[in-house]
Amino acid sequence: MAVAAGIHVAQHDLVKAAGRTIFLSQRFDRKRAGEGCEDHRIPFMSAMAMTEHRDGDDNCSYLELVEAITERSAQPEGDRAELFRRMAFTILISNTDDHFRNHGFLWTGRKGWMLSSAYDINPVPNGLRMLSTRIDFDEATASIDLLRSVAEFFVPIKSADQIIRECADVVRQWRGFAQARMAPKLEINLMEPAFEHGELDIAR
Repeated sequence: MAVAAGIHVAQHDLVKAAGRTIFLSQRFDRKRAGEGCEDHRIPFMSAMAMTEHRDGDDNCSYLELVEAITERSAQPEGDRAELFRRMAFTILISNTDDHFRNHGFLWTGRKGWMLSSAYDINPVPNGLRMLSTRIDFDEATASIDLLRSVAEFFVPIKSADQIIRECADVVRQWRGFAQARMAPKLEINLMEPAFEHGELDIAR
């Protein structure tokens, strides 16, 4: 779903092995070398380290992250838009596991850092819909209106609304995505609160 929503994620797949379904994800902090040579490691820094926060800090904000992008990214405009898209998607799928260790940067060389591929995107169907990272400096409610209130720090508002609609158009098809991966009906029903909520209607 993240891929369909235009989010950059690591190459991944579900495969069958020994009667089980296994999720495989290619490491994005490695650059493949030629045959007979070792892969090259790409320096990685979490948003936690980038912003000098510590584990347990409950005041992390996406506004700090966009400030770090503006100051240190090799491609700030693209990274700001990508982060905003991830925020919209996170809100719409109830991904409450969006803490600062689940955002990261890769070193590009002299030009600086860039957002790494997105990872650990976890819909949570508990109905609480409170993010781990605050959307502004005070509030972490998974709210589209709150997201739009800070949009100007990421992208122009017209672009923001387009991104939100694109994410909503994907998320509204969540059952189809689950069925295409042959998710059991019981699990689909259990996950419904993560996707079916008023914010999806607002986003559309």
